[in-house]
Order: sequence, then structure tokens, then C-alpha cells
Amino acid sequence: MASLHSSWRFGKKRSKLQLRIKVSQDPEDFYRLDPKKSAAENAYDIYAMLCLEETRDTKRLFLLNALASLCLAASSGSPNNNLRFSTEELLYCLSASLVHTFTQVRAAALRTIRYTLNSQKDIKTFNSLQLQHLLCRSIDLMLKNDDERVQALKLVRKMLAIAPEDISPVVVRCLVSLADSGIEESDNLLRACLATLAEFAVLNPALLIVCGGVTSITRNVLECHNPRIAESLCGVLLYLLEWPQIRKICGVRLDCLAAPYCDFTYRLGIMDKNKDARELRYTSCRLALLSVLRSWTGTLEFCDPSKSSGLKAIVDALYLNQIEVRKAILDLLYELLAVPQPSWTDDYTIALQTVDPSDFQDTWLLSNGFVSAEGRSILPSLAARAPNVVEQHLALLLYCFLETGLLNALVEVTVSSDQFVSVRSTILIGKIVQLMHTHLPADICSTSPALPTLVGHATQGNQQANAAVAALQNYQKMLRQRPASCSLFLDGIIQGGALIQTRLFRRNINVQDQTAALQMQDTTGAAAAAANVASSSSLIQSYRAGTATLDRPRLDSVSSSDESNSQASSSLRSSFRLKRKFLPQVFNLDSFRAFNRLLASSHVLASSDANAWDWLVVSTILRSNLIRKLDFSPGKFLNKFLKRLVDFFKPSNNRFSHQDLVPGQALPAYVNAGLDLIDVLLNSSELECMRYITDYFSDIGQHLLVVTTSSRAHDCLFSPQHMNNTMCQQYFLYIGRMCHSNKGIEVLKNTTVFEYLITLVRHTDHVCYVKLIVSGLNYSYEKLPRQVLEKALTLAKTRSGRLYATQFLTVLLRARLPNFEVWGLPLIIQQTKDTDRSVVLAAMDVLEEACHDKYYLEEIVSLWPNLRQLGDVGRLLMSRFYSLSRGLNSSKAHIEDEIKYWRNGYNKRYVLLVEADTHSSLTLHVRNEDGYYSRRNCNQRMLLVPPNIAPHLYGQMVQTTQGMTALRKHADLTHLLEILSRGKCNDDAECLELKASIWALCHASTHSNGIEYFVELGARLYEKLILLVTNCEVYSVRATCFSGLGLIAGTQAGANLLFKLNWLSVRHDRNTMWPVHQPEDWISTQYTPVRHHYEDMPPYNYTGIDDQIDGSYYTGSYWNLLLGGSCNNQQLHDVNTTTTTTTTTDSVRTTVEETSFLGTVASPVAYTKCPQVPASK
Repeated sequence: MASLHSSWRFGKKRSKLQLRIKVSQDPEDFYRLDPKKSAAENAYDIYAMLCLEETRDTKRLFLLNALASLCLAASSGSPNNNLRFSTEELLYCLSASLVHTFTQVRAAALRTIRYTLNSQKDIKTFNSLQLQHLLCRSIDLMLKNDDERVQALKLVRKMLAIAPEDISPVVVRCLVSLADSGIEESDNLLRACLATLAEFAVLNPALLIVCGGVTSITRNVLECHNPRIAESLCGVLLYLLEWPQIRKICGVRLDCLAAPYCDFTYRLGIMDKNKDARELRYTSCRLALLSVLRSWTGTLEFCDPSKSSGLKAIVDALYLNQIEVRKAILDLLYELLAVPQPSWTDDYTIALQTVDPSDFQDTWLLSNGFVSAEGRSILPSLAARAPNVVEQHLALLLYCFLETGLLNALVEVTVSSDQFVSVRSTILIGKIVQLMHTHLPADICSTSPALPTLVGHATQGNQQANAAVAALQNYQKMLRQRPASCSLFLDGIIQGGALIQTRLFRRNINVQDQTAALQMQDTTGAAAAAANVASSSSLIQSYRAGTATLDRPRLDSVSSSDESNSQASSSLRSSFRLKRKFLPQVFNLDSFRAFNRLLASSHVLASSDANAWDWLVVSTILRSNLIRKLDFSPGKFLNKFLKRLVDFFKPSNNRFSHQDLVPGQALPAYVNAGLDLIDVLLNSSELECMRYITDYFSDIGQHLLVVTTSSRAHDCLFSPQHMNNTMCQQYFLYIGRMCHSNKGIEVLKNTTVFEYLITLVRHTDHVCYVKLIVSGLNYSYEKLPRQVLEKALTLAKTRSGRLYATQFLTVLLRARLPNFEVWGLPLIIQQTKDTDRSVVLAAMDVLEEACHDKYYLEEIVSLWPNLRQLGDVGRLLMSRFYSLSRGLNSSKAHIEDEIKYWRNGYNKRYVLLVEADTHSSLTLHVRNEDGYYSRRNCNQRMLLVPPNIAPHLYGQMVQTTQGMTALRKHADLTHLLEILSRGKCNDDAECLELKASIWALCHASTHSNGIEYFVELGARLYEKLILLVTNCEVYSVRATCFSGLGLIAGTQAGANLLFKLNWLSVRHDRNTMWPVHQPEDWISTQYTPVRHHYEDMPPYNYTGIDDQIDGSYYTGSYWNLLLGGSCNNQQLHDVNTTTTTTTTTDSVRTTVEETSFLGTVASPVAYTKCPQVPASK
């Protein structure tokens, strides 16, 4: 093959003029099929002419194309298209054209052969004629014959689709040769060749391995800096490692992917010639490792702490004083953990801004997700206790980092590198420690000596260590302030719902309210009032100068710090935030003289230029109690004060409406003053105030009307461009402020603003108007705003408008608006009937989250929407209806039929659905609404929220005694236990059956009803699951068991049971950011531990752990599984009886020798549940 390869390459020196056919003008050279003849007659004529040696080259090309058309028609199987030639005869005829001089003829011959081959028998005939060598010749030649090579590769793929086991090794070796030399020779066919080799790895892996394809693919992974290609090639290597029989012969070594980080003399391929060789090497390495570490198989092979792994080599490389290597490894870790990378700086203040969860994000822009994206990022999800496969995998990675000493290595980087690398390393330490605190059990994450080591360096006088410790303290204080709403739109929604009343949001508010209440107590006498005014003036000055930044509260609706003196941002950081700046009313304006002094200091009456006004003083005046007691009569100074403010905000005056809006920067004080002005005008009983407010919103209404009536919206004041770049968008916020009171609603009705809003929503082509209208209104009390929302949901002209309105319902749901179950849930259900699939899926996401709240679920069950017509997503959601007695007793419930449907096949379908959701959340390839992956992909991962584990019918029915009784009767749980006990996973079918049993049994164990049933049955289910997750040779089965154990550990009974099997669990939900970690052994002796928990959820009760473990039952996972496969129940009982007399509680726990690498891993928080740690820990 090597000599043949060389001879073909030598042909490149020949003249290239002979390789292309010159276009002939002779009519005799053209050939067309005769429509009067049958397909067989046309084929005979073509066959005869092709066999003639005198046939001219141009005519031969036309003949081959005509024969290809006939072969394509014959492949349909119609009798009229039968050519009456055997495949062997056609191949004999076409073989001569494969060695023709001209490349077009060879390409046409290959195309015709591709249409000729239709069965496995045809492939064997092709091989028997030794045509595979000519096929390889066409692939290997590079003489401006791209068409020929493409047709040859298409033929290979056709053969691969028909009979992959019958393809000759000669073809594979040719492709391997091309892949090995493709980069150096800049071969355009390289990527297509790699894709074909990837198909061989899936369809005929043994042939690929024998022909050396694994080495070729691995080499191309390290030379590839395209994310999609790197992901696909890594997927091939991971697939070869999935099955034990292939894993033993493939020779895949993932640790070699870390070579660019560990081998400082590493050079490969094209990188020798490139001036940016180092950057290319690190890019290729990073892309490959990201794909590997985001997979279960890759994590097991690359991160195993029990042996010399690739991860250990990378961690060890951090100890070497190589700045470029350290920087490259830090880049890898940042992207792997989805942490925003700080800019290349030596200033900790700037670096902390990047990872501050309160900072403005580009996805919150009006042109992107706006309030819908902001609310879903900030507000706590109702599905806080739902397990998540992606977060479980993150916990596994964190444990691997902990065991391989990554934190200690990062500390070394922090104290020994230059300041720039030290800053990045410190931020990463803080993030990893915080993730470990929330995703790993206390007995595991508390064993790291990294932070004490850092403090030790600081006490020895290391300046970088001192700076790092201070930065970590600031980072911790920053995280204790939950992300605040960056927009006043979201703040208004939060303040109108019940979420603000939960302890999660009240902690810091109470402190600020108490301080303000003490300072606002009534004082008597002008002296006291003057003193208060003086103190307020000094406070205003301090705000203006930035000296009171640390004392200023964040948005009261979203602050959650439990510290009495919570530290907010520094003045530099606050300049990058859009936070509503409440000026506390710390004084009582009972003195008319003091009020006049403030009025004069505002400069409103003295100057007509709004830029000269002191807007903080204006807000103070508008929020005071005294302003409601003064005279608003025309001619009075207060009337003039209000009139000037109204004139400033009226859009027609082009003052406020022409102010620039800069995303990411703090809102000017006059935006909040506009809200206060509306409150003053609405709360006043003066006719003059009513005239002002009516005139104000009549002007706003006229500009809304112009948008709908104008032929070009971009020519209006409220144009789409102005909505994005000026304060015009704040007028929709002011309309929403009017909806807080009945008086404001009447004003909006009288000025026909609601009619203009509905018209605009229905007819506009610009989605920005729909976003502003839907996000600005207040839906807490009045029906009219809800009618506008309904029109936006159902009648919006654009799909994007309906989609945004549907996603916005998630924000309203999480904010817990009053009576949302009455008016909001029907709107969500109505959206499931939209004509656009993306809108339907968005509505299903909202409905799915609502089902996690029992109160909302009760209302949904009462409506019982028929969602099965939506496919799998509808059936899975409807399974939640059976978790309530109300659903089980409903006349629309078909309990027995539904259980049989799942038992007879949908349990297996469930496995495929869960794995597909997991894959789509990790891959760079984009899955469309129909579940398929389109050809248009992106080189950057989309910001997708990892999906929670889908509901399972068995897991829902087990929540009630009635449902558990039905499962025991109809679900055939004993058969599932038998499949699990056998543990067969030799092929795809057996693996699918085993995974289906694991998911069904684990879901059935998500309540004490199911756990008690399996314990009483003596099935030793949980020990078998632990054995599978630690010892099963098929890695995907381990992943399924790992996720299943997470489901079980999500309940008190399940976590307690797994603890007795030495499988630790995190005992808090996703919304608990600062849990109090206590070791499980300490918990076992305490009956009432004090722990943080979500207010609406009851705390866990740990008294069950104090019970003595029955040695007759828990006798070791491995021993029990062996007995389960070979003994009957009576034999097991006899063994257990014998063991009880000689085994203590401590000795029956699973030992380190009985568990493999996975047995030492701890899973994420209680919603993702936890694994096992060694007994020594």
C-alpha cells in the first residue's frame, strides 16, 4: 500500500492539462435517454456504447450520467425501471471508466456505481471484482480532481450505510493515510475523511482499530482548533471506551490529550510552521478536554484519582513556574465550570466585577431576553428540589478536583505567580470552594486544606497571599447578597408578588426598615426638624460624593443577606450597576422652613435646566409626608414645582425622552423621581394634580397611537431605536406604575392608553414593543393589564412576541403574583395550543415548573388539560397529575392503562428521552424544536439551562398510598428487580432494558412508600445500585445508576438509607446558597439540627439516622449482589441470619476495596443526590 501510495503521488509531476475534458461542440457527443424506449432498452444501448473503445470521452461522460439516472430510478423497485442487468455486469462495464484519463469520467463512473449498489450482496460483488483498489486510487490522487474524490468518498459512505462489516480494510487504510497527512498537505477532503472515519468507529469499530484509525483520530484531535470537529472526534474516542470488549482492544489513551500542558517541548503537525504555535496547541487541547470532561466516560477515564490520570498530570503542571501553561490551564477550568473569565488585570476589584452575580448581563438587554431572561436568572426556581443530571456531573468533577489536589495547586499559583495570574487563580479558588460548598456533602468538601494553606502563606508575609485572602473575603460577602434586579421592570414585578414576603428576601430588608423607622420617629419643634434636615442634607452629599456607598441598601425586593450590616459594592463597582437607589427618608419634615430649604436646594424653581436640578433632593421631597399636606393651588410654589417636573417628563417636550440610556450603567436619579412623581399625583385629591397626570398620560398615549398609525415606526419618537437607546422605554414602566392603584387605572382608561397598548401588541412587527408592554404592566390586582397580556400571548403578530410573552409567565410564576393560579395557569395552558412549536415548548417549560408547587399542581389537575397530543413532553408532564389523590380519583385518569403503557415500552422510551436532553444541554450542536440536530451549528455553546430529570409515572404514583397500591398491582416491579439483579448489558438492547429498570425502580424509591416496599421485599435494591455504579463495565449504566441514586437521596428516607450504605448526600435544595454543613455522624446524634432551608419547605428530619443499622440486611453491596444473582430468598434469609451474629454496624459498611473510583464520589445537592465516600473519611 505504501508503494502504491508513492506511485500515485509521483503522478503529480505530470501535465495537468490532460486531466480535464474540453467541452466538445459536436452534436454526436451529446446523449439523451430515448423516452420512447423502456429503461432496459436504454440501459442496453448505454451498455453497448460504453463497451466500445472508440466512444469519445465527452460522449462517455454523457452516457455515464444517463446510466446513473437509470440506476437511481431502478433503486425504487418499480418493475418498469428494471434494467435487466445484474450488479456484476454493470460493475464490469463501469470498471473500465475508473481508470480513464479524465477526472470527470472517473467521477461519473463512481457516481453511477454508488447508485448501483443497494444491498449487502452488491457490496460483496464490488469487493470480489477488486474495485476497492481503484476506489482508493481516486481518493488518494490529488490532481485537481476534487469532484472525483468527493464522489469516491460518497461511495464509501454508501457502502458503509449498507454493509459496514463487508467493507475492505484497504478503504479504511486509505482514509487513515489521508487523515494522517491531510493537515500538512492542506487537503480539502480532510474534514470529510474524518467524518467518515467517525462513522466507521460507530458502525464497524473493530475494522477501524485494526487499520490504525484510533491513532489517526487522536492526532487530529490534538491538531484541531474547531470546537465542533473537536467535539465530534472526542465523541468517537469516548464511544470506543464505552463498551468493555472494544475498550480492551482500541488502545484509546485520553491522558495524551493533556500533552500540550505537560510536555513543554510538544510539537505536532501544522503547529511547527505557525508563529502562534503555542496558542494553537493550547486551544486544541482545551477544546478536546472540554468535550472529554463534559462526558461521563471521559471523566471516568481522565480523572480517576486512584491512578495516574490526565487530570493529575494537569494539576501537577500547575506547580511548575510556567506562566503560559498556568494561564492555559486556568482558561480550561474557567470554561469547564462556566465561570466568566475576568479581564487580564492585576486589580482584584475589576476581576470581582466579572463574577459578581449582580452585575448587568448582555442577555438582559431589550434586544435579547430583557426582563424574562433577568427574572429567570435571579428569581428562585420552583423546581429547586428537582434533580439535574448536569449538576450531578459537576459534583463528580468537583470531587475529582478535590481528590487530585487542584485547590492546593491553585494556591501555589496564587502565591508564586505574577499578579495577573494570581488574580485569576484567586477568583477560581473562590468559585470552586463555593461550588463545593453547595454541591458536595460536608464530610467530603470539609477535608481540603487549601484555604488554611493560603492563610499560612499570608501569615508568613506573602503579599500576594494577603491580597488573595482579602479578595476571597470580599467575594464571599458579595455572594451573600443574592443577585439584585438590575431593572426597575423586574423590581416592580417582585414587589407585587408574594415572593418578597419570604425570609429569603426579608433578611436585609428588616434591618434597613428598622433603622429607617428609628430615624423617622416624630420629633417636635423646629430645632429637631432643622437638625433632621441638616443630617439629611449631609447624607445626600455623601451619596453624591460616593462616601456612603457601603451603607446604601440594595434593592429591597431582592436583597437576601442575613448580615445586619451587609456590605454592598464599592463606588467603582456600583457605577456598573443598574440598581434602584432608594434614598431612605431619615427625617420628618414638620417644619415649613426646613421644607423650603430643601425645595430651594433642589434648584427646580430657580432654573429651568433639568441638568442643574438635584434629583436626589427632588426624590426626598416627593417621598416626604409634608408634601401631601401642602397647598397645590395654582400660583403656589409647590404647584410650580410639580408643573416643572411634569413638563420635564412629558415626551412631547423632548427632555426626558431624549436622555440617553446606557446599558450596564446606573440609572439616573430622575428615573426614580419619575416614579415618585406619579405616586404624589395619584395620592393627591387636588384637581390640579389630576389635570397634570391626565395631561401627562394623554401625551404618552398620543405617541403610542402614532407608532401604530405611522407608515414607518422608525420616524416616531417612540421608535424601536429610541426604545433601545433612550429613556423612552421608561414610559412603559410609568404606565405600569399607574396600574398600582384604581385611580391610575381610571386615568389610563380615560386616556385610552390600554386600547393603544392592545393595538400595538396585535399589529406591530417590532418585538421590542411587546417586551416593554408585557414587562412594564402590573398584574397584581386589575383585570385590564391581564387582558393586555392575554392579547400579547395569543394575538401578537410575530412569533418572537408570543414567545417572549410566554417565557415572561415564568417570571410572574416565580414572583408568586396574587391569584396567579386563577388567571395565570389558564393562560399557560392556552399557550400549549399555539401554532408555533417553540411557543408550545416554552409554555410546557412554564407548566412543568408550576407542577413543582403543590398548590399550583392542584389547580392544573382540576383543569386536566389534554397534553398527550404534544408528544413525549406532554405525556411526561401529565404523569405529574398522578402524584395527587385528586388526580388519581379524577374521572379522566386511566391508572391501569397508563401503567401498562409505561410497562410495555415507554419505560425504555423514557431512557432515550432523558439521555437526549442531557446530550443537547452539553453539545455545541443545536437541537431544534422537533428534536433533530440541524446542520447549522455554532462554535460556542448556547446558554442553555440544564434540564431537570424528567418526571416518571412510577415516581409520581408512589407519592400516595393509593398510587403505590396501583403500582404494586400493575407495574410488575418484581420483574424490574429481576432485570436489575441479572445486570446483563452485553449489547444495546440489554443496556436499554437495564437502564429502564434502573430509572423505574429509582423513581419508585423517591418516597418512603416505595422504599419501605423494597426493603420489606428483601430485594437489596440499593446495594445492587451501588455495586453497579462502582463496578459495571458499561460506563453509561454507571451514569444511570449515579443519577438514580441522586433521585433516591432527594428524600429523607432515601438519604438516611444510603447513608447506612456509606453513600453520603447533600441535605439542601438548589435555592439554599449558604447551607450549614454538619457531618452526617454528628447529625445522627442530634434530633433537632438548625439548618437553613427555604421558608415554604419544611426542614429535613434526621432522627431516622439514629436508628441502629440492621446487620442482617446491610451486609455489603458486593456480597449481596452475588447472592441476589445465585440464591433464592430463603437462602438469602439464611445467610443474613448467619451474618447477624458476627457482624457489627461498622464492619458491614462498604469498604474501600469493595468500591472503585466512583464509590468515592459525592454527588450534588439533595436535588441531585449523593454517592459514597471511603470509610476512612
